[in-house]
Amino acid sequence: MVFSADLKALSKLKDSGLSLLPHQVDGVKKILSWFENGHGGILADEMGLGKTCQVVCSMVLLVNKLKNPKFVVICPLSVIEHWENEIMRFGCGQLKLFIYKGSKITRDELEKDLKSKQWNICLTTYTPFRLDNERFDFPIDVFVIDEAHAVKNQVSLLHQTVCERNAKFHLLLTGTPIQNDLDEFYSLLSLADPEKYPEDEKEQFLMEKKDKLVEKLKDATEKYVFRRLKTEVCKNLPSIQEVVLHHGLTKFQRDLYNAILVSNREFFKATKAPRQSLLSLLVQLRKAVSHPYLFQGVEPEPFTEGEHLFTASGKFMVLDKLLQFLKRNGHRCLIFSQYARTLQILADALTFRGYIYEHFDGSTKAEERFKS
Repeated sequence: MVFSADLKALSKLKDSGLSLLPHQVDGVKKILSWFENGHGGILADEMGLGKTCQVVCSMVLLVNKLKNPKFVVICPLSVIEHWENEIMRFGCGQLKLFIYKGSKITRDELEKDLKSKQWNICLTTYTPFRLDNERFDFPIDVFVIDEAHAVKNQVSLLHQTVCERNAKFHLLLTGTPIQNDLDEFYSLLSLADPEKYPEDEKEQFLMEKKDKLVEKLKDATEKYVFRRLKTEVCKNLPSIQEVVLHHGLTKFQRDLYNAILVSNREFFKATKAPRQSLLSLLVQLRKAVSHPYLFQGVEPEPFTEGEHLFTASGKFMVLDKLLQFLKRNGHRCLIFSQYARTLQILADALTFRGYIYEHFDGSTKAEERFKS
C-alpha cells in the first residue's frame, strides 16, 4: 500500500485557491512514509511552518486508501479552533469532523455520536480525553497528539492514557522534541514506536555508554524526527528584527525600588540566603520596574483613569509614545506581559487614550479568546 507518491487527492485544494509549499509536501510524504513503514513519528517543524495543514492533508490521502478510518486528534483547548479551521480548509471535503469537548453533561450527550460511524476525524482536548478515556475504546488508525510535550513524561496520566488506547499509528507534533532531556525524548519515541522503544527498557537505553548512546540517538532522530527551520525552507521571509529600548525609572519607581531593598536588609546580611527568598525579592523588583500599581495600595485614590497610569511608569511612558506612532501609521500590535495585573492596568490606560483593543489572559474563557 503506497501513499507517498500519490498526491492526486489534494488537487481539490486548487479549487479553493490553496496549495502546499514544497516543504509541506515533503512533510506529507514523510508522514505517509512513517505510516507505510508501520511506525509513528515526530513532526517537529519550527512554529509557523504549517504542521497542522501537513497532518490534515496526510489524513485526506489516508481516507482514500483505508476502509472507514478513524483519526483522533488531541490538542490544547487554545488551538482547537485553529485545527477546526485547517480541517475545513485543507480537508478537500473528505474529512467528516466531530468535536468532543465541553462540560461533563455535554460530553455525556456526545457519547453516542462518538461511537457512531458518521465521522472519520475526532477533535478533542487533553482533559476530556483523559477523563473519558474508556469511551475511546474503538480502533484508532491515526492518533495525533499536538503539543506533544504534554506527554513527554511517562508517568503522567495523559501519557498513560494515550498508551492505553493502543492506536495503530501515533503522530506527535512538537516544536521542541528533545529540550536537553533524553528521558522525555525516549517517552516520545515509546509512543512513536512502542515495539522498538518499550517503556520498561528506557533506563537500559539511557544507561548505554556515551558513544553507543549517541549513535542510537542519531539513528532515532533520523528515523523518527522530521524537523525544518524557517531559515532553511522559507529563505524569502524577512528576518526578525529585535529592538531593545532602554528607559529610566520614574521617581515613584526609584523610591519604591529602594524601599524594597531597604526592607530586605536582613536578606543581604545573610551569607546563605534561601533561594526562595532571592526569587521572591527579584519578583518584587521586577514588579517595581514594570509598574508601581502592581503593588496593592500604591495607586492613589479615587482610582480613576488618567494620565497617571502612564506617568507612574517609565516603561508605560515609552509604550505610550510607541502606541501613538503605531496608530498614526495605521499599524496594529500585540502587547504581551507575564503579569495579568499589568494587562489590567494597561487596559485602563488604553481606554483613557481611546484605543480600540482586545484584552485576554489565562482567566479568559476559550470562546471569548476565539472571538477576540
